[in-house]
Amino acid sequence: MSLTTWTPALIASKGVHFTETLCRFVTKNRYSSIVKITDNDEEFAAVEKAISLQISSLKESLRDLHPLLKLPFTSKSYSGGSRFRAQFDSGVFYGADTIETAAAERGYHHHLFVKNSPALVSSGATPFTFFTVKTSMDLVDVRMAPFSKSPEIFHNKSSYLESQRFASLVRQSGVAGIAYTSVRNPIKALCVAMLSPSGFAAKQPISWDENWSCIADAKGVRWFNNSSRATKAEMNFSYE
Repeated sequence: MSLTTWTPALIASKGVHFTETLCRFVTKNRYSSIVKITDNDEEFAAVEKAISLQISSLKESLRDLHPLLKLPFTSKSYSGGSRFRAQFDSGVFYGADTIETAAAERGYHHHLFVKNSPALVSSGATPFTFFTVKTSMDLVDVRMAPFSKSPEIFHNKSSYLESQRFASLVRQSGVAGIAYTSVRNPIKALCVAMLSPSGFAAKQPISWDENWSCIADAKGVRWFNNSSRATKAEMNFSYE
């Protein structure tokens, strides 16, 4: 079987219930992110207005969520989308099983931002929030058959077209999430893409720590826990 023969009904039949804690890193506030992608006050105001308009149109069920849980469903997609979110799809909450996996996944995108910005030698110490959240949802685990027989769909390091097509089928199936192997963590740990906010077991995170920083430069990324002075090993990424 392959993507051409998988159907929403087949995917729904392979759904399993998932009740685990997921980890995630996000930039500490959206304002610092907007500053990095705009050149003047007028551009900043335009981006902020677009975000505010999108948030104001949220369903009531989303308005009750903690901002850290709400953010992936209120933010616009990157150009070209992400692994399981096409550019014009609704939001996706990406989580990982451990802090190391979350750091590898988020660090990759932070490093890619610097790599694609010729005038930017280093990101500097960018502040991040690390948090954990309990989930409860039906998902499809693509590490299992029949999906595991087509790893090229889910493990591509630079193209998301096929995985986005698969996510479209999952949305049609009514299943709320996708479990898959981390592409960025060398130990091949677990990641989950939650396609609907209904997958949260509670409206608040379990815990959050706002004292993390990430530095990205030409060599890779380094993570620092500013409260404990702990340092994560430098990470490098492959773009093939």
